[in-house]
Amino acid sequence: MAFRRFAAFCLPVLLGLAAPAAAASLDCGQARAGAETAEEKPVCSTPAPGAADAAHGARLRMVPQTEGTPGSRLYIRAERPEIAGPATPGAAFFNETVRRFVEGETGSFRESSADLPEGMEAELVLTADVHIVAPGLLSVQFLGEGVQGNGFRYAAALTVDLARRQVPTPAQMFGSGSWPATAISACRAALGPDLAAECDGPDLKDPRSWRFEPDRAVAILLLPGKELREIALPFHPPAR
Repeated sequence: MAFRRFAAFCLPVLLGLAAPAAAASLDCGQARAGAETAEEKPVCSTPAPGAADAAHGARLRMVPQTEGTPGSRLYIRAERPEIAGPATPGAAFFNETVRRFVEGETGSFRESSADLPEGMEAELVLTADVHIVAPGLLSVQFLGEGVQGNGFRYAAALTVDLARRQVPTPAQMFGSGSWPATAISACRAALGPDLAAECDGPDLKDPRSWRFEPDRAVAILLLPGKELREIALPFHPPAR
């Protein structure tokens, strides 16, 4: 099937302000997702906030969403990052943008599962990790897996500029319109001749494929055999 679209719990980390009018940055560290899972998720910022930032601290947390129960006809378990400090510049925009994104993922899965034959289960587990590209620039990597007739896996990303209240395009993030050619070249080098054709499809040009980190941009492609493969490019955050 064509569905290619996040487990939940609280993920508290320090969220500081670079200046009263600037957007947020997150302290670097590891936070446990909750008592029901042993998984630890790294959350790091660049640059690290100083003492003045900590005085304006807020929290980034994971908000759970669960529908159905394991083994039922429809089961969805998702997590959504949320900035808990409503006074943080751009927090409301980030929270609403991510909420709509996750609702789109779960809603699409729910709708496409409605016509499954009786007795066939549909399950989606959607997890998320937050990458701090620069102060006020957050990139969320979603990974989904489950069953919908057959097993599936997929990756999707969402980058949000808190200061400008916008979702920047890859061209805006890379600062150049030539980024697709650079990405295709890196993809072909990473995958080799046997899988080079995968680099010519639409996925590499899809904004959903790209997450951003302080020093690299990463596209995750779904390859034959349900393999998720990272394609990385050197990257520097754009001037803002």
